[in-house]
Amino acid sequence: MNFDNLNKMVYYIEKNLDNEIDYNELGKITNTNIFILERIFMFLTDMTIIEFIKKD
Repeated sequence: MNFDNLNKMVYYIEKNLDNEIDYNELGKITNTNIFILERIFMFLTDMTIIEFIKKD
C-alpha cells in the first residue's frame, strides 16, 4: 500500500460522508483487505477508520 492509495481512500470517505461507507470499496481503493487496512490506518493516524469518519 502506498500513500496515494490512502489519500484516495480518505477522499472517498470525505465524498461519501452523507452516504454509507462501503468497506469493500475501501479495500479495493487501497488494494488490501479491511482487516489489514484498519491496522495500517490505526498505525498511521492513531485512530480507527470509524473514528476518522465520525470526526469529519
